Amino acid sequence: MTLILDNAFTIDSYNRRSDRLSLLRANLGTYAPELGITEETLSWSATADSNWSGARVSAGVEKGERDVAFETYQNKLNETRSLVIDIKEVLLALIEDTEKGDEIIDEYGIGGQTPRNRGGLKQFIDQIAETSNRLRAAGDSRVLPEALINKIVEAGNEIVNLWHLAQKEKQESANAYDVLEEIYNEDSQKLRLIYQMAKLIWGSSSPNLILLGFAPSTPRHGGGQPDAPQGFNKEWNEPELTLFWNDATNVSSYQLVYSEGNDEWEELYSGNLASFTYNPPTGKRNYKVRARNARGFSEWSGVLEFERPVGVE
Repeated sequence: MTLILDNAFTIDSYNRRSDRLSLLRANLGTYAPELGITEETLSWSATADSNWSGARVSAGVEKGERDVAFETYQNKLNETRSLVIDIKEVLLALIEDTEKGDEIIDEYGIGGQTPRNRGGLKQFIDQIAETSNRLRAAGDSRVLPEALINKIVEAGNEIVNLWHLAQKEKQESANAYDVLEEIYNEDSQKLRLIYQMAKLIWGSSSPNLILLGFAPSTPRHGGGQPDAPQGFNKEWNEPELTLFWNDATNVSSYQLVYSEGNDEWEELYSGNLASFTYNPPTGKRNYKVRARNARGFSEWSGVLEFERPVGVE
């Protein structure tokens, strides 16, 4: 589960929002009487997690369908353009070095580059088909077999249809994310209300806030919390990384977290030892540590960066 380090509800990542709502659903009922939580709010918290998850899944499915639709369209567009290029070569072979060949090439419109965009390619196909049908009706032999003409016309129609389908999927995806954003904003308001009530009853630095998906604050002066761990450092003895810091008094435990280059921090270790050793994955990770006692958490230490070499397992 993502470690919740702040109460910036309106800028939660989607994963962090899921974690908040999951903790709230699991624990709010226990503290509702103490915090004066209304039945309406308690009822919301019981289903907010599943409603949010359902909306995320729906938005993800719609996005997936949109992506597939655009990929299908693009593949068909490329395939059709390749077909048209081949047909154009056949036509040029039929027309070149014949009487008024240059005029016929102009009628077909095949003297220049084959368009890459959907509209231009469809227009190009229609001109080839119309010219071929007109010349065939006039008895001119410099035309393609009807089967080939039908093939490129069908391909041209298909890219248009696939484009409209992709646009439809794009709109449905946008609608799903609008719903998701609406739920996100409504939940943000309720989370802030519960947080304010919990903060008034327990205080802003109470560790109990963690159980409801909130981050306790750390007073900078007084309050009895421990100081931030000092001497935070690392030692690499392949294949193990040891992270260590100075042991301190007035501390009951330490919390070590990591991040893979974004704002999502995950707990790696929690305990009373002032070091932790493990076999890290390949790639870069950032680490920081804080101390805890009965009065709350310390500030975080500075951030350490370590990148395990590629190929070292």
